[in-house]
Amino acid sequence: MLNINLVLIALAAIIVLSFWVFVFIVFYHLVRFGIGTQPKILSAVFMFGSFALFFLSIFLFSNIDWNYLYGQMAVFFNSSSFISI
Repeated sequence: MLNINLVLIALAAIIVLSFWVFVFIVFYHLVRFGIGTQPKILSAVFMFGSFALFFLSIFLFSNIDWNYLYGQMAVFFNSSSFISI
C-alpha cells in the first residue's frame, strides 16, 4: 500500500522537474536565438534568479521532517522489491 507522503514527494519532484525543464527551455532559446551579448546576459540573470528563488522558496516554505524522509528512503532502497512498498 502506498504511503500518502511518498505520493506527495513524487508529485513535488514532478513539479520541480517540470519547472526546471521550463527554465532550461527559456534559457536555451534566449542563448541560441539571441543576437549579440544582451540576450545572453539576460539569460544568465534569468537562470541565476531562477536558482535563487527556487532555493529560497525551498528554504522558507519547507517543513520537512528529514529523519522521517531518510527512514522512508532507507525502507524503499533496502526492500527486496520496489512493488512491496
